[in-house]
Amino acid sequence: MFSILTAAVISTLNTFEKYLIVEIGYAAYMFPSAIITAGLLWIIVIGGKRPVSKSFMASKEFIALSIFRSISAYGFTLALGLGALVSITTYISSFACVSIAIIGIIFLKETDALPRKILAGIIAVVGITFIFLST
Repeated sequence: MFSILTAAVISTLNTFEKYLIVEIGYAAYMFPSAIITAGLLWIIVIGGKRPVSKSFMASKEFIALSIFRSISAYGFTLALGLGALVSITTYISSFACVSIAIIGIIFLKETDALPRKILAGIIAVVGITFIFLST
């Protein structure tokens, strides 16, 4: 049930994000959004109960992950800002859910409930493909 609620909230937020980008422009939307997000993350890091390893934050792996996550986030909103349909950008974003499960099975050996994961992946691909084809 939590997964369905999360999907509904993310879908709603993506739609409002597109609306805001169209109404006020990409730059006017992204600058305050990035500042607020960075501030919240620093509050979590500084106020968190778990210590943050400075050596890990300076590692190549962490820096690479940070760069790729930023490209992913800004790529989605930039696509919306350039006029991409929400249904198409969400299709690409949603396909990542299926890809992550497959990569987890292959590289992390997350094979628990494998038949259910395979069935869920098939249903997800069919569903997001129908959305893609209907636009």
